Amino acid sequence: MTVKERASCLVEDFLNAVPTRQPKREGEEMEFSQHKFRIMPTLICLAISLTAPGSLLASDDPDCLKVTLTGTGSPDPDGLRAKAGTLVRYGKQSNDCSEVVLQFDVGPGTLNRLERLDFDVTAVDAYFVTHSHHDHTAGLSSVIAEAWVNGLLSDVLGGTIPPQIEVPVVYVPEEPDEVVADIVIAAAEVFDEERQGRIDTIGFPPGPPFDTLADYNPDVRFLVPGSVTTVMNDGAPSAVTVSTYENGHMASVGDGVAAFSYRIETPAGTVVITGDAPPSQGLVDFAQAADIVVSEIALRPPELEGIPLFDTVFEIHLLPDDVAEIASSAGPEAILMLTHFAPSPPSTEFLGFSFAEITSCSYVDAVVDGGFDHRIIAGRDLYTVQLMAGASDLLCHGSRHCELLRLPGRAQRDRLCRKADRR
Repeated sequence: MTVKERASCLVEDFLNAVPTRQPKREGEEMEFSQHKFRIMPTLICLAISLTAPGSLLASDDPDCLKVTLTGTGSPDPDGLRAKAGTLVRYGKQSNDCSEVVLQFDVGPGTLNRLERLDFDVTAVDAYFVTHSHHDHTAGLSSVIAEAWVNGLLSDVLGGTIPPQIEVPVVYVPEEPDEVVADIVIAAAEVFDEERQGRIDTIGFPPGPPFDTLADYNPDVRFLVPGSVTTVMNDGAPSAVTVSTYENGHMASVGDGVAAFSYRIETPAGTVVITGDAPPSQGLVDFAQAADIVVSEIALRPPELEGIPLFDTVFEIHLLPDDVAEIASSAGPEAILMLTHFAPSPPSTEFLGFSFAEITSCSYVDAVVDGGFDHRIIAGRDLYTVQLMAGASDLLCHGSRHCELLRLPGRAQRDRLCRKADRR
């Protein structure tokens, strides 16, 4: 029995052994099987694993990759979803996949979602911004302020005097007017006075080296289209690289305003994050052979066709057929995570038209109709996909429950898309 087979056996049978429940009443959706334990298969699997050469318990610490949707909303108001953001973590099983931690986009609500994960923002090695729109950047000020406060307190309480607070590293698209860079710098400047006030309250002397503690300018680094960046971890190159693709989302704004899609390659798997983007063959090629595709999606009702405002908006976003083509380029075993559910009518009555209700399942069904009938997740904030060497792929709902992501997963997919809209 190989290490991969032993690990997969243990993970799957352990999950199958978790006690489950009956529906409380007739008509309640059946999310769990009847209350039972499948202990015997687990014990047999464990016995084989422990007696086989090179036991799983003595195997190398496996690589793992986690992708968490920290925000699945759009610019439209939505009490269920934070704005755009994706957390990518790579590492070993022993360090909870957190050797390298990257946050892609920081929309409003990102800090709240990270805190719900019990995640300290000082652990983020770098931030990557796709483009300048507020639903992708307006959460920067709160995240940067929190990183400073947490860094200061952890240093002081840990006995590091003077504190050596690490500034956030933020990667942005390079452009002549440096729009995104200005947003990042301004986000830090918002709390200039607050930082100085906290320093004064703590009572640090006003002279060197304490007088510079309140100066907290993020380390802004520029990326160009087609670049490949090796992510640094504690000052040393890591095994993670981030590639860029200029996707043209901001082309309607004018020359020089960039928007990127990102491809993150790790020893545990590859992730492609489309960001907001119009369809293009370049983006399809960019997603080739990815393990996980995090894609925005827009769904256009036919009633809105021909209205100039909506035509323009839909031209710079990915429609279901576009998303299906991108995911198909990744391959039939790829996991597609849908996010940024927009634009769609805010209600079934809009601009004098009557629309059928648009749900998360509407988006999923449209992608299936577009030609990708595999593992599709209608994103909900804090949904996490985990890939681990030698083990089955998992979908975790926050930090409370994980389940196997099965192939092709139609029944699971339908259940998950219904669940994504629950409040």
